[in-house]
Amino acid sequence: LKDSKNLILVYARGLCCPSCSLGVRKTMSRLSFVDIEQPKKGVILDAKHQLVHVLLKPGAEVVTDDIWQAIDDAGYDPVTIYRNTASGVETEQYKSEP
Repeated sequence: LKDSKNLILVYARGLCCPSCSLGVRKTMSRLSFVDIEQPKKGVILDAKHQLVHVLLKPGAEVVTDDIWQAIDDAGYDPVTIYRNTASGVETEQYKSEP
């Protein structure tokens, strides 16, 4: 992650099977900032670690609410987004509504 500018990682609790997690790729690849020209439509799944690697279009603005919603719509629990910034790797925790 530290060497990638156009990549974010999303920890999605419950993402444990590569076959079951294909819904994540389907919902995430619909987001405007995801680079679907990249392999696997810009969404690489790591079921072993419950991570979604999202390849971004250069210069695109990431809308985290859209990420949370896409993960939830696919049937998984969004937990944390990891992104590389000028000051290092930053995390953002999902805040569910009360």
